[in-house]
Amino acid sequence: MASLEKTSAEETQQVIAGTAARAVPTTVTVRAGTRWVVFTARAVAAENGSLWLAMPAAIDGDDPEPLLGDQEVGISFRVYNHRYFFSTRVTGFETHQRRDGSEVPAVLVIAPTEMEKLGRRAYTRADVPSGCIARAVIWPGGHENQSEMNAPERPVWAGKITNLSAGGFQIRTEASGLSFFEPGDIIGARLTFGSEGKPIETDAQFRYGSPDGSMSLLGFRFLGLGRTPDGMAALETIAGLVKQFLNA
Repeated sequence: MASLEKTSAEETQQVIAGTAARAVPTTVTVRAGTRWVVFTARAVAAENGSLWLAMPAAIDGDDPEPLLGDQEVGISFRVYNHRYFFSTRVTGFETHQRRDGSEVPAVLVIAPTEMEKLGRRAYTRADVPSGCIARAVIWPGGHENQSEMNAPERPVWAGKITNLSAGGFQIRTEASGLSFFEPGDIIGARLTFGSEGKPIETDAQFRYGSPDGSMSLLGFRFLGLGRTPDGMAALETIAGLVKQFLNA
């Protein structure tokens, strides 16, 4: 069975309604020019073909309303043992009145008619077995900004992928990467698995780093994989690899 499944219209409607009823935390990803911005919101209502999300708080000085206005956004959330993904468009900003009479500023997006569903096991972080070929090349500025050469102003790092999930990856690379990147930085990445596997190119966000002897361990979160057909295909490949590593 595929790691990634498409939900039916009936299941989609049920999940969206339940998400709103339980105020499920929701990740909202938007491309702002050459960078990605990730907000955290909560579903507050689903009605008339729209999903209402409580207005996210500003992140690092970014006011969400100008960034989200009339934009295509990626939405993901977890319900029980599954994570759901869909791409949609913002249609407006309104105040939503709750049943208790309180009001909350909200962003409206078009409710999906279908979603991609990923099992929890595929979202678990798995260590890459020692005998597997799993390599990554990373560079600052997003996957479209790779330098043709390892220039000082745009360096490139390469290393072994040490663990992987459908949410992100960790690599072991040169110690200089630890001092170069700061949490929140956007990077481009090319991930290669096996000797004949098609490379996966994606944007990612630096999350953490730590020394590892003379090297460093750097952790990243994938960005934008749930927004395009190519991204969804990459996500399914990654989810399948995670299952394979967990069973090794």
